[in-house]
Amino acid sequence: MTMGCRSTFWSQAALSRRKSPPVLAQYKLSADQFVANKGAPYAVTRNSIEGAMDANGIWRQADVNQPLVLPGLGLAIFAARTNRIKCNQRTSGGDGTLLGIGGVGSAGWTLRGTAAVDPAGQTAPDGSNTAELITGLGAVTVNDIYQTNSGFTNNASLAVGVWIKKVTATGTLKVANAQSGTLGTWTVDISTVPADTWVRLTASSSYVTVNNAFTAKSDGSGGFQLYCPTGAPISFYIWRPWQVEAPAAGPDYEVGNVASYAVPATVVSAPLPVYSGTGFATKAVFTIPVAMPGGTAWEMGTFGAANTAALHINATGGTTYAKAWGSDGTVREGYWTHGWVANSRHTVVMAPNPAGGIATVFADGALKTLTDAGGAGTGTMTAFPSGTLYIGQRSTGVQLNGYLEEFSIYATSDPSRVP
Repeated sequence: MTMGCRSTFWSQAALSRRKSPPVLAQYKLSADQFVANKGAPYAVTRNSIEGAMDANGIWRQADVNQPLVLPGLGLAIFAARTNRIKCNQRTSGGDGTLLGIGGVGSAGWTLRGTAAVDPAGQTAPDGSNTAELITGLGAVTVNDIYQTNSGFTNNASLAVGVWIKKVTATGTLKVANAQSGTLGTWTVDISTVPADTWVRLTASSSYVTVNNAFTAKSDGSGGFQLYCPTGAPISFYIWRPWQVEAPAAGPDYEVGNVASYAVPATVVSAPLPVYSGTGFATKAVFTIPVAMPGGTAWEMGTFGAANTAALHINATGGTTYAKAWGSDGTVREGYWTHGWVANSRHTVVMAPNPAGGIATVFADGALKTLTDAGGAGTGTMTAFPSGTLYIGQRSTGVQLNGYLEEFSIYATSDPSRVP
């Protein structure tokens, strides 16, 4: 009996080991700081300040080349983008003139009729005195506010956003493309917006009804317009309206003074661990607040080189490709249609087959059936990747455009064993 119990005990231990393979590298990114649980130190490259509101409504800001980690969301990894809304916050210009929607030195803004901006700066979501108070906003072309711009790719999809805090309890706010409402119009029912609270309006915000998606005009021009279509004029606080080419919306630090503001991409990298085996699996947990561009959300080694693998996530609602490059540098790939939507959180585990063929993928706990996308080679891998691990982008480009909560590498070619 004793021996039988001992045999059962060791069988369970063996089963536990089978289900939990060794961790080669693991990065937990949902705390206040970027934590490397196991693996080499990471590096963040982003030559600008960046900030955003976390899941608890607390403003977080990161300095140049520092990680912007939002509790409840993870590490912000966004592509380069250019905000073309000028003078989008109250600040002092280089010559001492006051900038902002109502500033005397502001470029581009037009206020018509009763629409006005209080001359005093207001407390913004980041605690600065850079927000503004809009009053008397009414009918379009009569009592409205607008700015036109240019420089977009012709007919490009645009990502648009603005922070507001209501003063008037009820009413309707329209956010539109100043070129034409057919090129972008949102409706916001002010009564649904919580009182005394800053909210960020985007196309995926619960307070926004998208009537027409924002796009650039055929000549690459765009613009931003605010009005109240019916009823009494409305008042509200405003901060940092922005407009960039989609899908690279970025988090919130879309400042624009006199000139358009270019924000560089966030690049996250680390040395790959040393491992003598060939079978491995990667796990990522991430949230996509906006549509992702074509390309990869994370990568092993140098993209397209021998003995590497990558998972490519295309746009929201699109396809995801699992790719493996064999020892001869040839690729084998498969894909599935994921159907993900904005503001959704996902867990994906991918393992290239070291013996060749299509990789194995689990998405949100379900084994995915991959369609063979072909490729010139077999994907046979003879060694673990070496060099630089890029987390959340393909090499130094094609960023996740979202928040990465975890990235891990396990010593197994069976993704079902990954916890």
